[in-house]
Amino acid sequence: MTDSTPWLHPKSERALKQIVQHPPHALLIASPHGDEQRVISQWLAETLLGDGPSTHAVHHLEPNEKGNITIEYIHELERHIHHKSSNAGRIEKIVLIQHAEYMTIEAQNALLKLLEEPVDGVMYILTTASREALLPTIRSRTQHAHIHPIDKATALKYLQKAGVDGELATKLHLAARGSGTRLKRFIENDSLRNESFAELADVRNILSMNTFERLISATAATGKRQHALEFIEKIELLTQIAARRAQKPSDAEHWLFRLELIEKTSEALRKNGNIKLAIDRLLISY
Repeated sequence: MTDSTPWLHPKSERALKQIVQHPPHALLIASPHGDEQRVISQWLAETLLGDGPSTHAVHHLEPNEKGNITIEYIHELERHIHHKSSNAGRIEKIVLIQHAEYMTIEAQNALLKLLEEPVDGVMYILTTASREALLPTIRSRTQHAHIHPIDKATALKYLQKAGVDGELATKLHLAARGSGTRLKRFIENDSLRNESFAELADVRNILSMNTFERLISATAATGKRQHALEFIEKIELLTQIAARRAQKPSDAEHWLFRLELIEKTSEALRKNGNIKLAIDRLLISY
């Protein structure tokens, strides 16, 4: 594996190799981690384009400041993809739609028409944290690539190759929360690693507060949807660690209840639910 290749669970690695060998017209990459979605989709786009077209051959779509991808974006995309070169038989343009679950219904229906009438040489790569937030017709028109969480054995294997083992390797695996991309970045950037440990400590401190203090302290951490999802990820990690350490069945049930609350909150946010309301409900019930 080259330095630019993502760190992946073996199942995901095999799936992506098959996609490179036999690229579909449209691909849906699913991962709960936004940074992982971005790294893998961009790496895949670069790999598929190879030494042919320039980076201008990748057309990026992302949510606007309000957290939406509107139908106007798709109309602009439609004009873009029809300006293609005449060299057939290879991928010449890639449409990269990050956080596709934030497309409005109108945008999804407009995209569906493009997927139903493929343009030669154009490939679509969509990324999402929630496939269920997309229309069934969009899901049925795309090949799916689920990015499996990187397991401990695979994570330790990567870390050992990078010269990291022992207690630090275990901590990094936990802090990465199943993301091979995050794990790799921890190795490449010490300050990012230390920042992640500090953020976990901050979240642990918030959870130790009374309800009123929690709500006040969490406001700054959850202003934007992606920030809120990352905040919830950290709560989930700390809760999972506590659940593993539970000595009594009643304690385990208590932590499992909290994990269910966290999952419901994450799902609500991925379906464009109100950020403050979702976070407040979690912190009050936690």
